[in-house]
Amino acid sequence: NQLPKFQEMLEGSTGQMEMDQLTLAVLRGVNVRYLMRSLSMTIGRNAANHTVDVDLSLEGPAFKVSRRHATVQLQDDAHFYLTCEGKRAIYVNGQPILPHERARLHHNCIVEVCSLSFIFLINVPVVHDTLAKTKESSPPTQPPPPVVAAGESDAAAAAAAAGGGGGSGSTGSNVKPSAPYIKQEDGEDVGSVTAAQ
Repeated sequence: NQLPKFQEMLEGSTGQMEMDQLTLAVLRGVNVRYLMRSLSMTIGRNAANHTVDVDLSLEGPAFKVSRRHATVQLQDDAHFYLTCEGKRAIYVNGQPILPHERARLHHNCIVEVCSLSFIFLINVPVVHDTLAKTKESSPPTQPPPPVVAAGESDAAAAAAAAGGGGGSGSTGSNVKPSAPYIKQEDGEDVGSVTAAQ
């Protein structure tokens, strides 16, 4: 069972040594750590015709991991969110995140994907600097048009539009994100990983 070993690693790890000025967050496993250097990253397992940013098969047995099992995104509110996109649930601090559900990731939280365990570490100063630069370089954006439900009247749609609509919209980012970077525990560089778009 990896949990006791993982708990020791969590208690003894501050994450400061493995972060630099390009790393927003780290997904740290027992064998490999994945450095998040872009505003989003995909998690899963690589296949002949499909690649992800974080290939969990580098950490251990990943035959139950979906090719695209999850996405982690840094939002404008300076929080990271994990969306489960696979067939099996992901556990964040022991709480199941079912397919198509989303959960906020906190610093030092434990993320389990098909019995592979990781610690999620956040580089708060770099996150705030990155978001500030993104906002400075982005032109002002218009709010997205309101979503009109089927059968909603034109008057209700106009009222929703006059009220600003709402919705999550896009980040409006003009910053070209770089690819996540992987380092093995022995410090050997594995290199950048690019995702198929």
